Amino acid sequence: MSAAEPRIRLLTPSDAGALARFFEAIKDDPGVNRFFMPFPFTPEQAAEITGRDPSLRDLYFGAFEDDEIVGLGMLRGLDEGYETPAFGVGVAPSARGRGVVSALLDWAVASARAAEIPGIVLKVSDDNLRARRLYEDRGFTFSGERAENGQLIGRLSLR
Repeated sequence: MSAAEPRIRLLTPSDAGALARFFEAIKDDPGVNRFFMPFPFTPEQAAEITGRDPSLRDLYFGAFEDDEIVGLGMLRGLDEGYETPAFGVGVAPSARGRGVVSALLDWAVASARAAEIPGIVLKVSDDNLRARRLYEDRGFTFSGERAENGQLIGRLSLR
């Protein structure tokens, strides 16, 4: 894998195999299972995500090094009618600590601004201090509000 900054782009049907390999790489990782479990990490889920109708508003995007996905980002909730989507992110263990989350977050914020989305919401565990600092550095605020699972809710206004 390349040490250069990953390329970030929307996932397409041709990425189903790469996404399935990414899921295989993260599915048993304790860090992923503790902080990032939005759906089953299966080849079928990879095909569903990459084969989504392009007219839908939720965004699924990958951080690519060479032709492999090393990080997955998403802005979800727009398809269900929410005005403010939720940001989610997962990174392969081999790519952690190399700015992949930052690159995915920056891409998500730029895409939301371009689509005139009013803000982004996310959840983070109390003990995931590194992620919380990154989100705060990017302008997210935490008021003490918590999700049903106890995670802190962060909000970024894009207005």
